[in-house]
Amino acid sequence: MLNKVARLTFGTAGLMCIWSLEAVNYLVHVVMRPHQWNTASSTCGYVVWSLQLACFVRCQLISPGFASLAWEQQALAGEVPSTVCKRSGRLLPERAVYVRRADAVVLGLDHYCIWLGSPIGFRNRKFFVLFVCYSALFCAMGVAHSAYDLLCTLPDTLLLPPAHPPSLPAHCRHVSFPDALRDALSRHHLSATAAAFVGACHRGFGVYLRSLGRAHDANQLAYALLLTLTVPANLLAALLLAWLSIEQVQLAARNRTTLEPTDGRYDMGLAANLRQIFGANALYWWLPTRAELPDGNGYSWPLNPSYRVRTRRSCNRRAHGRAAAGF
Repeated sequence: MLNKVARLTFGTAGLMCIWSLEAVNYLVHVVMRPHQWNTASSTCGYVVWSLQLACFVRCQLISPGFASLAWEQQALAGEVPSTVCKRSGRLLPERAVYVRRADAVVLGLDHYCIWLGSPIGFRNRKFFVLFVCYSALFCAMGVAHSAYDLLCTLPDTLLLPPAHPPSLPAHCRHVSFPDALRDALSRHHLSATAAAFVGACHRGFGVYLRSLGRAHDANQLAYALLLTLTVPANLLAALLLAWLSIEQVQLAARNRTTLEPTDGRYDMGLAANLRQIFGANALYWWLPTRAELPDGNGYSWPLNPSYRVRTRRSCNRRAHGRAAAGF
């Protein structure tokens, strides 16, 4: 059991990156920060983090939904519809896919997540969607808090008075603006705007270097460097997770999967589509709870009425064509 939990928690490089980023954020914003955040910021942070962690645990520990032995026996007897997997020769229910890494047929497979090392299927898709959404929100909060600390609180709370000389080398205390870059920008039409932007970045970087030189000790210097690291790291993670969240929500709203992004056969309307993933009660959709299971059994899926009409018309046209050809 412990080996399984360890594999599901630290089994992939993606999981190691996730926990490393969260550990650095906790170290910077809780352990090393000289002053605690206000009650509202702390409460929001811990609530979002708790929801994210709960969704992760649910997504990893709950089975994505595998084809049962009873169904396979019914499929072999021809009692239920099935198809044959070309790679494994296994019988597949509707919208199911054989996953080699899990060595099983996963019902309603959305995709195999290489970051989590788990297949995302009919029963755990809700928790995966919630996990990426809460992770994006958590990283966005990390960007806001890190940027605020770096720009507003770091110069006032961590640095010695100006009377103390900076400890940086002499060539780092004043960074001169490159004349060649200024001359190159002046030859272009947008020279004024570009030069102003680069100049602002230069001045900010120079102030940042001089600020590091006035840190009290090695602990404050480490805090400032880690705080600087969290801004681009959280920003990159927030952008990637926001893109993934939007994609997953759009697929769920249309009852499509990552493997079937253009298949509209199962689109039954927004409310019905979400019920098939998040459950019948909308009050539990945003919570990582199993109080409401997905609507359906994972073996058979209702089809869009318009698709049924188009399929029937297509079959009729093919039948008329064969009749006209004398078959």
